[in-house]
Amino acid sequence: MFDNAYSKRGTALGALAALLGYAATYLLRVDALAAAVAAPAGRFTAREAGPAAWQVAGWLWVGAHHVALRASKGTMVDGYDLPVAPTATDPWAWFLFAVPPVLLVAVGALAAGDAATPRRAVRRGAGIAAGYLLAAACSLYAFRWTGVFQYDGMHRVVAPEPLPTLLVLGVAFPAAFGALGGRLRHLLGE
Repeated sequence: MFDNAYSKRGTALGALAALLGYAATYLLRVDALAAAVAAPAGRFTAREAGPAAWQVAGWLWVGAHHVALRASKGTMVDGYDLPVAPTATDPWAWFLFAVPPVLLVAVGALAAGDAATPRRAVRRGAGIAAGYLLAAACSLYAFRWTGVFQYDGMHRVVAPEPLPTLLVLGVAFPAAFGALGGRLRHLLGE
């Protein structure tokens, strides 16, 4: 299985990949994010304090992993999906969707190190999921926003969906792409 040093390394690299992916999303869309939260015509403006640009960037980062956000109205329990993920009309959509897999493959290759066997390289690469899962769990709270939207006066709670965030963003993406990176590192190192 893993030795202790490589599991710590994979966890740290997974957390780093999540931070870099979020930072890339924010920096690429900083102008559009500022316009989206600017009063009075912004898409995410609110009567009081609307969501910050960094929170909306987090929504985009979560959406780039194909995880929906949930917005609940007033005291409704069911809510609805909020479309803030990158779209086809966004000129950076292809890049925003490509950032997480590319980073995860690269970090998985780094985590694999000088693994002696393909199986060990794949395991080490997939080990980045621990750090990415930690970032996914933090995103449930960091990217949660509560307020009253200006366009309809309804109270809203906007947050990533918990189960898909943890399973898809936190486990499936990093395990699959990290393992691929580990395998590629082993293939190129032979």
